[in-house]
Amino acid sequence: KRRNLVELDGTLPPKTPVISSSVTLTVSEQASLLRHPQRLVGIGALPSFLEGGLIEFAFSAVTDEAVVKAADQFARDLGKEPAHVQDSVGLVLPRIVCMLVNEAYFALTENVALPDDIDTAMKLGTNYPFGPVEWAERIGVRQVLTVIMALHRTLGEDRYRAAPMLQKAAALAEYSSQKSVASSQRIEKR
Repeated sequence: KRRNLVELDGTLPPKTPVISSSVTLTVSEQASLLRHPQRLVGIGALPSFLEGGLIEFAFSAVTDEAVVKAADQFARDLGKEPAHVQDSVGLVLPRIVCMLVNEAYFALTENVALPDDIDTAMKLGTNYPFGPVEWAERIGVRQVLTVIMALHRTLGEDRYRAAPMLQKAAALAEYSSQKSVASSQRIEKR
């Protein structure tokens, strides 16, 4: 990511906005790598999040107002509503969804319910389009774990520690294209 940002910064004209995922690194951290930090915009981009009607943007203290307007117009051109959030790891939607997933994996670790039952409870009980286990599979368990670990590293709070089964599922995903909870449960029972 760092190499790509530096390459874009050196290649693109100085006033061209650069949009970068700021789910695990803040816009400010990324902007510090650039000669033209005023053009950087953070986006809450995780797989499947951009399918909805919202694009979450974060800006550093030095982001140029013209870049903010260009980012908003970009979102509208895609038929999406732009939302501005603070420059923090995880932003809003990725942070909260990944925390729900992590909590679901704690529930799985503690045998509170089966994956399908957790998903059904959350979908029917909260009107969410997906249950947390489904979210993990759509986003990718490794990506969820990366967000959780970034939150824990940045904020240092125990509530952001990764569930053991989430860690195992992410490790399993490294070696297998199947990222299902059922596979991680088979490992857990051994």
